[in-house]
Amino acid sequence: MKKSLFAKLAYLYSFIVFATFLIYAISVADDNWTVDFKEHKTFLTIFFGLFIISAILLGINLISNKDKKDKIQGKTIVSGLTLVVFFIVWRVLMEIF
Repeated sequence: MKKSLFAKLAYLYSFIVFATFLIYAISVADDNWTVDFKEHKTFLTIFFGLFIISAILLGINLISNKDKKDKIQGKTIVSGLTLVVFFIVWRVLMEIF
């Protein structure tokens, strides 16, 4: 796939997920702008998965910008996945310790 097309798709997907989450969060928030996690656990878990996919797409796009080639290769995809997995593990370890 060409890098320019992939970048447009990644940005579009991320924007749609973020906008949908924002609309959902505003609609279910109470007067103090808080969302009850226990009551909306299913939808928040789905949005968490969608945000992970968005992070993977943006990570692949970030790594592909460093390549001089016109198309995205398998090496770029693996590097983007590694970047996102490293970031997620780092954030989880920061919450634990």
